[in-house]
Amino acid sequence: MSLTVRNTSTGNARESYIFINSESTFGFDQMYDTEYEQGSGPGFHSIAGNEKLRTNSIPQLNSETEINFVFIPNHGSNYEIEASGLDLIESPVYLYDWKSRSDLNLSLNPLYKFSSRPGDDSVRFILHFGTIGIDPPAKHKEFNAYYYNREFN
Repeated sequence: MSLTVRNTSTGNARESYIFINSESTFGFDQMYDTEYEQGSGPGFHSIAGNEKLRTNSIPQLNSETEINFVFIPNHGSNYEIEASGLDLIESPVYLYDWKSRSDLNLSLNPLYKFSSRPGDDSVRFILHFGTIGIDPPAKHKEFNAYYYNREFN
C-alpha cells in the first residue's frame, strides 16, 4: 500500500510505502526498507526505530500494528493524504491524526484533507489496522489532574 501526501496549494507530493514481507522485521531492514530523502515537497515518512523510511517493510499486520508517520509542511497550509493499494489488505486501515484527534477509516474513505503550519508536532500520524466487524480500540484517553489545597484530585 502507499500513502501520498499532497500540498493542495502547490501540487507537489511525497509518497511513502508499506509492504508486508514475512522475512522483514518491524525495525530497519537494509534488504527490504528504503531510507527517506527530503525532496522539494512536504516532508512525509514512516519511522522504524530511529530510521526515517520511504519504504517500510513489516512482517505482518494485526490489530496491534502501529506505524508512526512524520509530516513536515512546506509552503501553504492545506494538504491531503491519499491511500492506495488498500484492496490488498484484508483488515480495515485507519489513520490517526494527533493534531485533530481524529481516526479516519481509510478503507471507507482513502482521502484525508488536513491543515498544518510550521511548528506543528512533526510526529503527526499513526497508521493502524483493525479487525473486520470489530471497532478499533479507543486511542489516547485524556487525563486531567487538579491540584487544590496541596493535594492532587
